[in-house]
Amino acid sequence: MLPDIKSPPPIAFNPLKHHIQWVKELLDTFRREYPNSLLTELDKGNNLLCDYYYGDLDVVEIGWEIIKRLKEKDLFDRGRYTTWINSHVSKFRNLVIKDGSEWTLLTGDEDRSYIHIHPARYSKNTIRVRFLALKTAILLKAMSNKPIPEIQDVNLIRTHYLNVSPVKEDGNISHILRVCALFSRLPQANL
Repeated sequence: MLPDIKSPPPIAFNPLKHHIQWVKELLDTFRREYPNSLLTELDKGNNLLCDYYYGDLDVVEIGWEIIKRLKEKDLFDRGRYTTWINSHVSKFRNLVIKDGSEWTLLTGDEDRSYIHIHPARYSKNTIRVRFLALKTAILLKAMSNKPIPEIQDVNLIRTHYLNVSPVKEDGNISHILRVCALFSRLPQANL
């Protein structure tokens, strides 16, 4: 089981899909000893595009920044918040927080977490990637010490752990390498 998400209430946020610092801390705990728990969590997502935050703010700081901005706009109350979100044609709103990153706000399903957030598309300090590429990079980081994985490493993770087809030998894995670079603190060209 993954550690509790530390977003302050009423923020709903999935750091596994959206926050590199949280995943790095998770990997320090899970590594090779608990791959099944990690695989169970990774199996919950689809392969849609997701925006992955790699900035300096942790999960708690992001939550408090969102709360602060909503209180400044007198929108922290659930009723006013829901009306504000639902009055927009797209049923979401974006807010910029102190590091310049932009966050998408939606309505959550529960009373205690009615503010659902994730990084906005193409926001500062984010990378847009398919969830399968993100899952592959997370498992490569959890199970390998290689700073730059090779296609054989990628295919082992894809076929053995994620139950998806391998990448062709001449296939492009640059999207996976870009996420791996974030974990390895390698130069991040073209992010």
